[in-house]
Amino acid sequence: MAKAMAHAPIHPSVDLPSTWCDDAHVQALAAACDITVRPDATLTQPRIDGHQGPSILAPELCDDGRALRLDTPHASGRLWLPTPVDTSAASRRIVATAHAAALARGFVDADAAVIAAMAVQAVATDTPIHRFMQQPELLPMLDGADDVEPPAPRPAPPFGPGLYALVDEAARVDAILAVAGDDLCALQLRIKREAHAGLDDAAFEAHVRAQATLAADALIAHRATGHIVLVINDHWRVAGQLVAAWQGDARRAAVRIGMHLGQEDLAALGREGRAQLQALLHADPQRPLALGLSSHSLWELARARAMGPAVVACGPVWPTLTKAMPWRAQGLDNLAWWTAMAGLPVVAIGGILSPAQLRSAASTGAPVACLVRALNDDGLAQWSAWQDAWTEGRRASASRPSVAWPHPSLPGPFAPLAAPRKKAPADPNKYTVENRPSAIDGTGAFAGEDIPAYKKIGEIRGEAISVREARQRVKGQARIMMVEISDKRAIDATHSSDPLRYTNHSCQPNAVLRIRGGRVELYAMRAIAAGEELVADYGETHHEGKLTCRCGVPNCRGAL
Repeated sequence: MAKAMAHAPIHPSVDLPSTWCDDAHVQALAAACDITVRPDATLTQPRIDGHQGPSILAPELCDDGRALRLDTPHASGRLWLPTPVDTSAASRRIVATAHAAALARGFVDADAAVIAAMAVQAVATDTPIHRFMQQPELLPMLDGADDVEPPAPRPAPPFGPGLYALVDEAARVDAILAVAGDDLCALQLRIKREAHAGLDDAAFEAHVRAQATLAADALIAHRATGHIVLVINDHWRVAGQLVAAWQGDARRAAVRIGMHLGQEDLAALGREGRAQLQALLHADPQRPLALGLSSHSLWELARARAMGPAVVACGPVWPTLTKAMPWRAQGLDNLAWWTAMAGLPVVAIGGILSPAQLRSAASTGAPVACLVRALNDDGLAQWSAWQDAWTEGRRASASRPSVAWPHPSLPGPFAPLAAPRKKAPADPNKYTVENRPSAIDGTGAFAGEDIPAYKKIGEIRGEAISVREARQRVKGQARIMMVEISDKRAIDATHSSDPLRYTNHSCQPNAVLRIRGGRVELYAMRAIAAGEELVADYGETHHEGKLTCRCGVPNCRGAL
């Protein structure tokens, strides 16, 4: 079996006013966004899938060219551009085209506006337009609608690299520090108000202070105050009270306090609340407090950056049951994009349930990863496996290719990049399989859950064709998805929806392909952990030994 680099989605199309299509920058932008542009002399603004009107109106470029005005169901305010642009008709065309292209790619309006802000700056600064989504200096900052000057974040304290422990009670801290303390850069107390409904506000704040004090004393006892930040989740005013209370305590004053806020809490602060938070963070200019902020989308990343945090969280990387949320899993591709683009340390959070998943998260270059399950008794008993996974992943990140575009984390108003089907076929997979960027080649197939040894994982389906036709189709193709199931018949999985069609080759496989009754099935050769890439030995392929093998194992044969 040999495989194609990626699936071939239906390219989204955008109808543009005919006069726009003669603009070389518009043409280059359409290519960068991987969309098809159709000129229409009757239009004055873009149209997507036959839709035109308020639902796809582009954000307005402010008169001074320093920001885009954002007013969407998800977010509103000003998207401040790091580099001001002119306010000509040409700039407004770029904003409208990029905004429509992002909507056509499946992004929501607020995310599309961020992409438009990056595109118009790329044109204004002569940045290669085909790489505009890979330029961190183009990422805007989102502030309130009533702010007339761009945010000017003050320097944040250093954060990481290392592992980020998350606990809901201080009683667990001592055991965690005894085993994992040397590997941690942060320890967060996440004490939720709803879990203590029987306490009034004053009693609840006293409880948070008491828990934080116990955690601080554990850090002092383990001599971990120099490298571990004690993070208070949600309750930033309580964190401020602790800083003030401990100033006169020589022992506890050594504990570095930080705070973490979700996006809903940040949005609820308003202009005055944000100013109060900033004043607290920088009350001591010689020792600013570390602020962490959650982010799940491009506009949330832009809003987080405006606050000058020490770290920003990207999640959930994998589906998680610890917190209900509307977001799609970010996956390793979005995590890698966040890490490259945020301009500050990124913490991978959500669904990291096994050392293999930690290794994969670290391989994106994310300098911090949040652990919850790894810190229970079973996880701590196997801590060396988590240590090894973190070290191996960090080492692998040096050779990881860049990610050109993130994928949408919320379903947008227009059709996603997928071929339409009248009826979805039954899922042949026995175990959850996910597609993510692979360190071997392009996209890979990864176990979404633990898979026992010798079990059938699933099938690879596709178009049934003759072997003669199969060999004609693969001519001139560097990567293909073709399996010969007999002397006369083959399966072309190029347009299949089965995630196992992305199974990469390895000379040291953990799975094996079997042909049974005309079906292409994949079986586990050993126990496979959640997050581990599924790899099979292709054997003889249509490449006839001319394609370099990239599996990287010690006994690699060198070619396919």
